Amino acid sequence: GGDNEGDGADGGPGPDGGLLDAGPSYEDGDWLFEADRVLDVRIELPVDEWDALRFQTRNVLDILGEDCAQGPAPQAFTYRPATVTIEGETFSEAGVRKKGFLGSLSDTKPSLKIKMDEYVEGQHVSGLTRFTLNNAKQDPSYVNQCIGYDLFRKAGVPAPRCNFANVHVNGEDLGLFVHVESVKKPYLRTYFDTDEGNLYEGTLSDFRDGWTATFEKKTNSMEAARPEIDELSAALALQGDAMREALDAIVDMEEFMTFWAMETLVAHHDGYGGNSNNYYLYGSPDAADRNITFMPWGVDNLFRDAAAGPAVALTRSLLPQSLFAHEASRDQYTAAMRKILNETWEDSEVLVEIARMESLIRPFIFSEEEEAFSQGLGAIRASVTGREAAFRVALNEIAQHTPDALMEQLCFEKKGSIITSFDTVWQGGGTATLSVVIDGTPLSFVQQSSVAVPTEEDPNRAFVAVFADFADTSRAMLLLPVAVSALAPSTVEISDGILLFFPPGAEDFDRAEFVAGTMTLDEASSVTGEAIIGSADLDIWNTPFF
Repeated sequence: GGDNEGDGADGGPGPDGGLLDAGPSYEDGDWLFEADRVLDVRIELPVDEWDALRFQTRNVLDILGEDCAQGPAPQAFTYRPATVTIEGETFSEAGVRKKGFLGSLSDTKPSLKIKMDEYVEGQHVSGLTRFTLNNAKQDPSYVNQCIGYDLFRKAGVPAPRCNFANVHVNGEDLGLFVHVESVKKPYLRTYFDTDEGNLYEGTLSDFRDGWTATFEKKTNSMEAARPEIDELSAALALQGDAMREALDAIVDMEEFMTFWAMETLVAHHDGYGGNSNNYYLYGSPDAADRNITFMPWGVDNLFRDAAAGPAVALTRSLLPQSLFAHEASRDQYTAAMRKILNETWEDSEVLVEIARMESLIRPFIFSEEEEAFSQGLGAIRASVTGREAAFRVALNEIAQHTPDALMEQLCFEKKGSIITSFDTVWQGGGTATLSVVIDGTPLSFVQQSSVAVPTEEDPNRAFVAVFADFADTSRAMLLLPVAVSALAPSTVEISDGILLFFPPGAEDFDRAEFVAGTMTLDEASSVTGEAIIGSADLDIWNTPFF
């Protein structure tokens, strides 16, 4: 186990022969990232183990609860033993787990991590021990990640390699996945002189008060010291030329300018410059030559700016905002962007690459995905077309650009409570009680009722809905989501409930509150007309999204 992915057996005939014997060198696995390859990945494990794996989850409060700024989000997923076959070579015991933050979570097509040496020391596929398979849930085109990472690498910024995989689990075709190189020690050895430095993952992380605890140290994690975070924070507490001088001593600034410019050019708004999110940084163990490098991650939401036009610089995090306010640094950023436009980016070349990927992966797109796939590709092409010209115009006016404000902290805060009970039937109506307190003020209702019905979007999902009328005929509606399969006497975690408020006579709500807690079902069944009786104890949360 561990980070030493390159360890393994000696010698061997390479990818066309026995993969286990293909050699200990990480470079022997280059063929696994060939651009024109869709890896064939087949996973077999007991059905109950697969169900346990795919139903493991985390909810928004696990990540953005009241203490979300106090440390990295807890790991929610555990490895399970499985038989894994990659390109026809079978390994009887490898580790497989679910992965995902929030937007990519799925219990039908989960993103997966495979760790070849989780249970068998030294087991590898051509020197690779880890495979990251993303479901591209937020990218119906499937091409953003490979397009994005490739552009970063071409510009000289370390970034994962990427291609595609077709994944079967227990004989069921789960469809197309994006295969992304894992950022571990063998990856570090590819780009840096040593893998002994500190690697951090930044997830809603920045170099300002209240934002540094969420950096997750991925190497040397038993050592508490985080010199790179401390040094960057100290440098950014300075102003003007003193700040820039301090940064030059610890950061590869030319490379950072390229990283920042490329994040902006591909509209990676969920990266460091946009959301203080989805990035790695790595520092040399030599304190006298720290040479901190930023690297992209999570690039599945690119080119979403066709309507609004390009932002000339993403500045919602402290380092890019501070540099943008420093004239010489802003000029260096402008030069870095122009260099990318001159040497790396060509609208037509990106469009050709999109077309190449489309022809490669279209045979693996399910019929029910076809429309979204085509629309996703169309949206990216629209954003890419004319992009270079638009950025050149924007760069000419960069001195007049007003930078965005710093990203605000996303941690939720409790603002109220709900206690409710309901006595209804499946696919029918009944009675209810509802007590709501918001910001210390109890709400007063004159009439309450309830229903339990399947959702329109998914017949496997249901709502228990509680309605409450105010004296002025305005109305509140509490929606408690539940899987139809969970309609049995039980306690159900509610992590995405909603309390809606409707003005008098209106069909559309004008206010929404995020709700979470527990629902107890004393009687419940998915048989039409059978009783749905229970109660719920919930908190109302103040969130940036509502």
